[in-house]
Amino acid sequence: MPGKATHVLGVDIGNEVLKAVELRLTSQGIEMLGVPAIMPTPRGSVAGGVIVDTNAVAEALGTMVSSGGFGTKQVVASVGGDTSCVVRIADMPRMTGKELAEAIQWELDRQTPFPVDNAIYDYQAIEHPDLPEDEQNMQVLIAVAQDEMVNAHVEALMAAKLTPVAIDIEALAISRALINSANGTYADQTVVLCNIGATNTGIYIVRKGLLNFARSIPTAGQTLTTAIRQNLAENDEQAEQFKRQFADLTAAYGGYAPAAGEPAPEAGILVEEGDLARVEEEEAVETPAVEPQPAAEATEETNLAKQEVYEAISPVVLDLATEIRRSIEYYRRQHRNEEIDRILICGGTALIPGLAEFIAGETGVATEVANPFEHISVEQDEATAAYLRDTGALEVVAMGLAMRDMID
Repeated sequence: MPGKATHVLGVDIGNEVLKAVELRLTSQGIEMLGVPAIMPTPRGSVAGGVIVDTNAVAEALGTMVSSGGFGTKQVVASVGGDTSCVVRIADMPRMTGKELAEAIQWELDRQTPFPVDNAIYDYQAIEHPDLPEDEQNMQVLIAVAQDEMVNAHVEALMAAKLTPVAIDIEALAISRALINSANGTYADQTVVLCNIGATNTGIYIVRKGLLNFARSIPTAGQTLTTAIRQNLAENDEQAEQFKRQFADLTAAYGGYAPAAGEPAPEAGILVEEGDLARVEEEEAVETPAVEPQPAAEATEETNLAKQEVYEAISPVVLDLATEIRRSIEYYRRQHRNEEIDRILICGGTALIPGLAEFIAGETGVATEVANPFEHISVEQDEATAAYLRDTGALEVVAMGLAMRDMID
């Protein structure tokens, strides 16, 4: 692949956590070198996906790269966030390249909530292979970011003595890491990808390997933390600790998760029974017990703490699942009631026990926590395997960034 970056560090600069993965393309395929790195983002240095303290981020990146022992300085990073980056799938009349370039200027004004005069943008027509030749419309992927945001990312990377070769968008990185690298596993499927970040959740629908839908909602990790603080904790730091230690949704659906093509419990029928919420079962449907026995080492205090945190966060999680379901319903209305095969969730919040089952129960779609390491070569011992299993959902964006020039 002449001119392509085939030995790259994918760097995901998050509001709460910095992530990095080193990949190399060989004649045998993509291999991961070393172990992915994760470290906290300096407090207050990134807000809403925008770097507000370049020096602090640069210092943290330098420390992470040095301690990770990475063998390349070439980096692909991404931009995202709440208000400074917009990704849209626009429906437009079919037109030629020159006509499209002119029409995009009008579409940018319509799709972008901030002035485009000081923005960087790119676009790509989405060529669906199964559309009829006489189709009158086309879809165009449009990505727009405020140039101040992009420049801050580039400055932080260069200050950390890294060489940025590209700035990508999270939606494409996630699709690349989970769909396009999967050796055809999802070639004929329609998959919902949910990246549950700190301040926003990206909901993306990929059909036959092509991004078809993109939406961002504000319900995310910090929303859960806020709910815990308002109900249980003295401050955000304690609330975050409670979330990491005690957030557990396994009681909501009894650990039940439908397989692909299998109907889930009817959505939206959580009821109270004692101290636990459960799914009201149809008489004709047999499901596993909804009150699993606590682990032997769990204390009464731990179980009580889990229950209190569950009660605090369950309305927020229900809102998240509802928005995912609404996104699916909207997409299906626009695409002749096309079936959704599965949902893959990623981001730190995706690691909450029982969240995948909760979303499956509320949407009726098989849901699982994404594993970006499934389809690449990884040399690992038992400890590394456990680390990758525990951190995979966090590394999805970084993986997809590093793969940018390694996958067609």
